[in-house]
Amino acid sequence: MQNNHIHLEQNSVMNRISTLEKQRSQLNEQMQELYNKYQEAGDSVLAVEYNSLVLQRNKIIRDINTFKRYLGSLHEDHKNIIHNTNKKRTKIIGLTISVLFIIFSVVALQSSVGITGFAATSAQISAVSNVSITTNVAIQANNLSTIQFGELLPGTDDNNATTNYNATGNSSAYIYTAPNNSVNLDFCINATLLTSGVETIGRDNYTFTNETHQDPYEFMNSTVIPDAFAKYAIGINRNSTLYHRFWLDIPPYQAAGEYNNSITFKAVSTGAACE
Repeated sequence: MQNNHIHLEQNSVMNRISTLEKQRSQLNEQMQELYNKYQEAGDSVLAVEYNSLVLQRNKIIRDINTFKRYLGSLHEDHKNIIHNTNKKRTKIIGLTISVLFIIFSVVALQSSVGITGFAATSAQISAVSNVSITTNVAIQANNLSTIQFGELLPGTDDNNATTNYNATGNSSAYIYTAPNNSVNLDFCINATLLTSGVETIGRDNYTFTNETHQDPYEFMNSTVIPDAFAKYAIGINRNSTLYHRFWLDIPPYQAAGEYNNSITFKAVSTGAACE
């Protein structure tokens, strides 16, 4: 009876975990949608709503972990019940064999006919397997070690990076999750100014877009690359690829020279800070 109760409780807990996982997935989708709206509108109300969803999602994650620990304790209780039951069976079997041996001995002394007896038993033990997958953030990149714009003239706008459309009209600059990544990710970005000696190209002239498919948004939807880390993609699935496009405006009368800067991409587990 106790064993049946544990099985029912285990099923109930697993159903609860499944429900919470679905709720977490739905919240991640809502957060992604809010983030995209915020990127377009910059409305502080959207930021407040987004932070509220983060708190809800974090509570769900805590509840999931609590139920998983409880499920582990139920597995231990189940294992102990089976172990104790088998010990009792072994004692009963030993007593039965002893009684049968005495009976057979008495009969053998009273009769000239030989009597042969045997007893066959079996016992089994169930084991519960357990493994913990560690939180691990792992990403790799393609065509992002150098972002090339080639030779440009002052007073030109919306100049494409060479990787924007070189994959049969699609972007070939992307970040993808490595096989040993174990969590959903938020992506962060920052950049230094483009400089050539004492000359600089203003930050507002360097923009980008990103998407989880090979054809990210065009220039009119692009965002300036900030100087301090900021999130630009949230709740990306742990097995995903994030594609990028880059554009550069060259201001009128910009001084000749070879301009360089440094762009940093960073991935953190969803909900964690960039810094």
